[in-house]
Amino acid sequence: MKRGRFNQDDAQGEVKPSRSAKKRDALALQKLGEKLIHLSAAARKQIDLPEEIIQALELLDKITDHEGRRRQKQYIGRLMRDVDSEPIQREIDKIRHIHSKEINAFQEAEEWRRKFLESEENEIEHILEEFYSAQSNDLSANPSMEELRETAIRARKQMRGSGNKTGSINYPRKLFRMISQIMNNQG
Repeated sequence: MKRGRFNQDDAQGEVKPSRSAKKRDALALQKLGEKLIHLSAAARKQIDLPEEIIQALELLDKITDHEGRRRQKQYIGRLMRDVDSEPIQREIDKIRHIHSKEINAFQEAEEWRRKFLESEENEIEHILEEFYSAQSNDLSANPSMEELRETAIRARKQMRGSGNKTGSINYPRKLFRMISQIMNNQG
């Protein structure tokens, strides 16, 4: 018997993977199953999965016992051996890419809001110009610069305790929503 990565099948002359290669493949499929486990139920629905895997994932969500979860994860890994993993991996990558873009947009909007809230009132005009110049979209569908300026001023006052505390409007939140709206309308 030859040693190495591949063993030769004597009867048919075909090359088949070694035991180590099979283990690596099984481990890769189990890791793919782990990625599926960590997706939300809504994200999983976007992926075309066999019914048996969907049921196994739903059951895993209900299991609380550590050992039971471990065994269910192994079972999901076993089920993954019977499916083509490439389309599933592509869909997971696509979902993660979209999710990371959403997180980045949220963080950028939060950073702009922080700049508005931490600035002095005389600096708001400069920050507004900087913000609007950074947006590459048609600004006609967005709140006007004056609306954003007024909301930023009210949000600053509210955050510093000198604004309307009893009013029903949360200006820092409104400021964040306005910034997000402008950024989301980008081309």
